[in-house]
Amino acid sequence: TTQPPITGATHGARAAAAVAGRSPAELPGRGCRCDRPSRPRRARAVPGQDMRNEWWKSKNKVVGNPDDDQPGKCAKQPFLLLAIKSLTSHFDRRQVIWESWGKETNVGNQTVVRVFLLGQTPAGDNHPDLSVELKFESEKHQDILMWNYRDTLFNLSLKEVLLLRWVSTSCPNAEFKGDDDVFVNTRHILNHLNSLSKNKAKDLFIGDVIPSAAPRQDKKLKYYVPEVLYTGVYPPYAGGGGFLYSSHLALRLVQPPGSEASVTGQVLLYPIDAVYTGMCLQKLGLIPEKHKGFRTFDIEEKNRNNICSYVGLMLVHSRKPQEMIDIWSRLQNAYLSC
Repeated sequence: TTQPPITGATHGARAAAAVAGRSPAELPGRGCRCDRPSRPRRARAVPGQDMRNEWWKSKNKVVGNPDDDQPGKCAKQPFLLLAIKSLTSHFDRRQVIWESWGKETNVGNQTVVRVFLLGQTPAGDNHPDLSVELKFESEKHQDILMWNYRDTLFNLSLKEVLLLRWVSTSCPNAEFKGDDDVFVNTRHILNHLNSLSKNKAKDLFIGDVIPSAAPRQDKKLKYYVPEVLYTGVYPPYAGGGGFLYSSHLALRLVQPPGSEASVTGQVLLYPIDAVYTGMCLQKLGLIPEKHKGFRTFDIEEKNRNNICSYVGLMLVHSRKPQEMIDIWSRLQNAYLSC
């Protein structure tokens, strides 16, 4: 059967949203704004494009296929699924998200649920063994999706694809994906989704769109991309901290699930997840829409302590756990007047 598109509540359909980003530990060093536009160059064909997968394998040895699941997560057909990129060791960030913007709730008969997206963090990558703690957390909150691959910076695009596959089979009516170091104004997202017409919501994709970025080809940079992988200007993509898109669009990107005929099956994995998503949208003939509510490069410093600066925003990147709690608590003040 055809899955309903995301629309406002008046249309009786489900919502989908997505946020994609990186934690501070994964950001490049000072002086590198790798999501910022750089000087455009004319795109040209690059010999040896088939080397991309070989380079990918050399950077990240994927351990196996995705396996873990939360089979009952979407039993109530949520309006909004918050799917948040995290790492095994980020217990403090997940705890704050449980207690603030990622709280599972029901707002006006619209259900909001949450999952965290994790890969493996093996000892060989200098990670501690936290399997016991993570098992306890998963049993308590029932919100951990873990796949059997190395959780690294350059595997974030793989995490993107695996989420889409999970959504298509386990939660096809709703989605929201993101990182664990952003503040999300969940209520404002719900209000925005409810304001959309059915036609507008069908292929919704909004964020802080970067129209003319190009690869960083300085080998000293964390986001270094060899010229053999890509030259020229990237397609428009929503950078940094996050973006919002419909479940209808999510299914278009991945159906039929796991097939080479799907968009994600045709577009080779790329080492920058936000750019990879832009490439997939380009394959569909879509352009992401820029929305002023997404501040993936933060807001002006003078406004960061002014709670009214957050009322009309959907996402701000980045925020520490205590800052998330502080902003969320102040926004809940019934007497707040802006």
